Amino acid sequence: IAEMSFTIGNDSGNESLQWLEFSSDPAMADHTGLWGRPDGPGWGITLATQGQSTVALAFIYDDNGDPRWAISDPLDSESPLDFEMFTLFSDTLCPQCSGQSTFSRSSVGRMQIEVPDNGRWSSQVDWPAPLPGGWQLDQTELIRFSELPERPR
Repeated sequence: IAEMSFTIGNDSGNESLQWLEFSSDPAMADHTGLWGRPDGPGWGITLATQGQSTVALAFIYDDNGDPRWAISDPLDSESPLDFEMFTLFSDTLCPQCSGQSTFSRSSVGRMQIEVPDNGRWSSQVDWPAPLPGGWQLDQTELIRFSELPERPR
């Protein structure tokens, strides 16, 4: 368990973090890392591989330029990875919110990732109302920005 400290505007606090293990098998083809375009435009995707499963977390934008996040379920597959992506809605998951944490999940579309050599990212995301627009990519070049992590098992 780790702890994260944050400051957002006038609000600050701490949150406990815990490693989420979705597979105890060793990774055969580890795609874990931070991926994006070579020119680093401020958006990208994080992949986490455990065993034969990979999860994707995309940090992208809507049509108004507001930041959005989409997450996949664990996918048991090798590259190219074809993820169904979801977005989450909640009125109780903010740092200063009280009460029981609840959320709803909406499918937003698909993302296809080809890694590690000659990486490519395609996306067919349409944000559900009230979010505007979508995130469309067609074979956009993709590189890993981070080192392959080493973690004890």
